[in-house]
Amino acid sequence: MTRGNQHKTNKRMTSPREITVVGEVMKIRIKIAAKPEAFIKARITKGFSQRELARHSGVSHAYISLLERRKKNVGPFTAKKLSELLDKEIEELFEIYIA
Repeated sequence: MTRGNQHKTNKRMTSPREITVVGEVMKIRIKIAAKPEAFIKARITKGFSQRELARHSGVSHAYISLLERRKKNVGPFTAKKLSELLDKEIEELFEIYIA
């Protein structure tokens, strides 16, 4: 038996953002990717290893590694947190794309 109104949804790390324009809702997908050279340089300059930065930011060291190799996108909250820890502006460490 199935229950009423039960359905599966796929949740992705980078969810669409909704913007209301003159009564209409548009979904915009935003992707935020690290600028590897700038990110690594900022991390090393601050004296963080990948593990230390991960511990301070609340993400795994594997995630930091994936960001530095540009294999993973990052959410807005995490990008802000990492930028603050590295004392850099978000735009210095990350590229923001509207897809």
